[in-house]
Amino acid sequence: REGEAADFELLTRGLAYAAVPCVLLVIQPDLGTPILLLFVWGGMAYIFGARLHHLGAFFFAFIMVFTAAWGFGLIRPHQKQRLTAFISDSTNIEKEGYHLRQSLIAVGSGHLAGQGLFRGPQTQLSFVPDQETDFIFTAVGEELGFLGSTTVILLFGVVLWRGLVICAEARTLFGQLVAAGIVVMLFFHVAANIGMTLGMMPVKGLPLPFVSYGGSAALTNFIALGLLQAIYSDRRSIRFE
Repeated sequence: REGEAADFELLTRGLAYAAVPCVLLVIQPDLGTPILLLFVWGGMAYIFGARLHHLGAFFFAFIMVFTAAWGFGLIRPHQKQRLTAFISDSTNIEKEGYHLRQSLIAVGSGHLAGQGLFRGPQTQLSFVPDQETDFIFTAVGEELGFLGSTTVILLFGVVLWRGLVICAEARTLFGQLVAAGIVVMLFFHVAANIGMTLGMMPVKGLPLPFVSYGGSAALTNFIALGLLQAIYSDRRSIRFE
């Protein structure tokens, strides 16, 4: 029990460090990135050996805090609209549900092989807002179809699988934690972006790694891959004469 209490205290301290940037991001306001940071923290904590009931307690506390923030009006109106548009089918398709409606039309019209590259009506006529950034996967679904979308998802799966292999083979705990954090970050971005495109998750301003237009996001993702490569190279000692 003493060891369990010490682990819980260590997790709480780590969460406190992660909460500082989360609070600053919420003030902006930005809900997507703080949730991403918490998922990264959870993945690193799990690799570190955190007990599942401890992580479950933190998750329950997060739900309670979010519910209280919603009730006291700390969640901005446009953020509430995104959540209600995801949950309710009765939202106004010309306002709150417009992004999701147009996204589903674009992806659904792709069928098996797609409309053809640069030939998708929804994409080329700009019916889908932010299609070069947050909703880039709609262009993939409409113009390349189910086969192209599946190929993109499989390529992401290869990257994530290699990240997990690097995490498992890392020589140090620090390397394992960094690799785990990167894998969770990439997975969350992919799942959230594709999920909101297909109506499976609320709309958030998270880009699709290596696909969405954006300099800072691309730079961050390539730095993350560089860190994974460095951890992989550190598996054995290399001497340069």
